[in-house]
Amino acid sequence: MNALKPYKTIKEIQIVPDEHGLAETVYIRFSGLAKAITAKCLELRTDEHGNITYLLLDRLIHSGSDIGFELRKPDHDNIYYAVSGCYVSELFRIN
Repeated sequence: MNALKPYKTIKEIQIVPDEHGLAETVYIRFSGLAKAITAKCLELRTDEHGNITYLLLDRLIHSGSDIGFELRKPDHDNIYYAVSGCYVSELFRIN
């Protein structure tokens, strides 16, 4: 990670409902990685426009040095998330 760009870039977050209605599967595609990271969604909150404001995942998707992520959205302002957690990852929208 570079000091001028403290956030990792997320190209896409895709949430797929489970066919049994138990838990959604989340696919997160980071810039520079060929494969998406897969996790189960334990909790999801959205705003009135459907943008994710809080996401709790069942596993770590960040390292100890990560402070947040930047979600690039075409034709929209980028969305920034703070990230925390020791055993799971919590993403909180910060803008």
